[in-house]
Amino acid sequence: MIAPPEAIDDPDWAWRTLVAWWERTGSDIPSVGASDDVVDALARRYDIVLPADFRAYLRHACPAREEEMDWGNGTWWHPHRIRNLPDEYEYPVGSVITNGGRRWLFFADHLIWSYAWAICCEPGPDWGKVAVILGENDDFVVAGSFSGFVAGYVADPRGMV
Repeated sequence: MIAPPEAIDDPDWAWRTLVAWWERTGSDIPSVGASDDVVDALARRYDIVLPADFRAYLRHACPAREEEMDWGNGTWWHPHRIRNLPDEYEYPVGSVITNGGRRWLFFADHLIWSYAWAICCEPGPDWGKVAVILGENDDFVVAGSFSGFVAGYVADPRGMV
């Protein structure tokens, strides 16, 4: 999925769109965002560079509680729950995830980890892309950016696989 034109120069577009969708669908996700200190600590812990739209989401809209499932059965992770692939997932991934997943962060899952989404936070050709991890050796890119992921998710949450 590609981010819409209005999202290209606006890193706040994704989180504002997601929060509006949560409100429209009655998802009851209290989103407060994380402090700069929490977001910076996450980036330091994994030696990553957060894409601007994902960083804005973390700062302004990530869930206030640990587990928050929305209308589409997606669970959006609290910043303290966000982990890279080696810290969260013990199985080998497919060919899309690079560098052993050390710089890919899981940020949400579907139906209690039926599958999960991760964003690449390593500068380079995959930086900012979002992949879905369906199971062992099964991953693929679903969006070119976090904004693109949000655009696709709010259009059809089940279509992001």
